[in-house]
Amino acid sequence: MSVDVSALDARDVFRRSRKFDLIYKLHLAKVWAGGDGEAIRRAEVDYLEMQRARFAFFENTPRRTRPEDFVSAFRRVADSIRADGFSPEAPPVHLEAGTLELIDGHHRLACCLAYGKPCRFAYGEPKKRERLIATFRTFRESAIAPSVENRGVRAYLDDNERARIIETPAQPGEDEEAAIARVERDTHGLVWHASRHGNVFVFVLSFPEGVPDCAGSREMSLARAAELFPELPDPDWRARAHAAPRWRWRFKRLKYALTLPFRFGRKREKAKWHLAELACQACAYERLADYVEEHHRVRT
Repeated sequence: MSVDVSALDARDVFRRSRKFDLIYKLHLAKVWAGGDGEAIRRAEVDYLEMQRARFAFFENTPRRTRPEDFVSAFRRVADSIRADGFSPEAPPVHLEAGTLELIDGHHRLACCLAYGKPCRFAYGEPKKRERLIATFRTFRESAIAPSVENRGVRAYLDDNERARIIETPAQPGEDEEAAIARVERDTHGLVWHASRHGNVFVFVLSFPEGVPDCAGSREMSLARAAELFPELPDPDWRARAHAAPRWRWRFKRLKYALTLPFRFGRKREKAKWHLAELACQACAYERLADYVEEHHRVRT
């Protein structure tokens, strides 16, 4: 069911989303529209490291296996929306009813936000795993580079005017999950990112429209972000590839296809295994290193 554009604010959808990858897509779309060469280089590398951490550069639908595939596909969407707006033929951005959490359409939403274009939405029903996909934990578990993570957090605070930083001491026996629940309960905000510094939890919260901001001024949060999430040098992507264990392959999807024999003399096909998706982190680092060396030679 499509939702009227005037009834749903894309900025509020952004503020309500826990999807960590959205900020890298939004930042890259904005930089493509007016950034200099160095800004584009940095934004593209950050976007690709995010995709490396999430997909290991292997996505089956649509088929993408190289960094170039991810960048070129996004660039086509960005150029189209920037020039002509959200195409009537394009599928709407799907949201979870009630929470307005993104299900799919992250790139389209990012481009609409970056270029000030109206966005079409529809409610959908997420798969079980989609509730947890693409939160900050997804990327931390895949060892996203600290330099890229820090830039993402700072960009989020820059782009979300209702985002704030809250620091709270850890209570005895309290883990991160319990601390997040406590802070969300007390503030009615949404924890987008969490980190622990000694005995203190640091949360980046978003306060959607209609929820009072109780976490201090925006200026204070931006200044604190520069201290807590400083600019760090990017890692040596090639060295990461060499350090990653090559035997550790992650099977993302494995299916067994069986073709039954037909009558009338048609050729019989044997049953066989099809490996639909196979992710190797060492291979992904090598592809990222190749892309950076070919397209964005880093200044030393």
